[in-house]
Amino acid sequence: MTTDYYNFHRNSYLENKKLSVINFFGGPGIGKSTTAAELFAKMKKSGYKVELVHEVAKDYVWEEWLHIFGEQDYIFAHQNRLIRRLTRHDVDYAIVDSSILLSLFYMPWDFPQSFRTFVEDAFLTYDNINILLDRNPKITYITEGRNETEEQAKGVDERIVDFFKYRPIWNQHHVLAGDSAVDDCYKIVREHVKPALNR
Repeated sequence: MTTDYYNFHRNSYLENKKLSVINFFGGPGIGKSTTAAELFAKMKKSGYKVELVHEVAKDYVWEEWLHIFGEQDYIFAHQNRLIRRLTRHDVDYAIVDSSILLSLFYMPWDFPQSFRTFVEDAFLTYDNINILLDRNPKITYITEGRNETEEQAKGVDERIVDFFKYRPIWNQHHVLAGDSAVDDCYKIVREHVKPALNR
């Protein structure tokens, strides 16, 4: 097949910027999936063109394919495809409870630096709204469907906060997990201004 065929059947990175991706960050059990689902329902009822992108990694947990977590290149590609396919449709927002960036926090030590660079570059092709959930001590940690202990999950929290600390220009917001989180997140979305696209 010709190069023109492939270019016709793929969407450009510029088109990715039309899609605002609401990324939830935090370690396991912090409330990403719950808050994402609540925000999706609130935005959908308010008339937003929004879709909820499910967490690929959780599928593998339920399938008990735990060996797959060492193949973060595969998980990244699968998760990114679920997001990117939305850019070909009339969707303004995608809510993601498992950002493609999370592959950087679970990748094996022997992965090349180029993988880290590629993941960040792919992430930045989208118009990202990054919500860092702060763990609420009132919420009980649930081990079902997770590979990490509560202490290990808190360690992931700290690594994510450190990661964003060195990327201050990225659009990021801290929100306390819990009952009021969805309203705080909805306010962030309401105040978000999409970037102008120059073709």
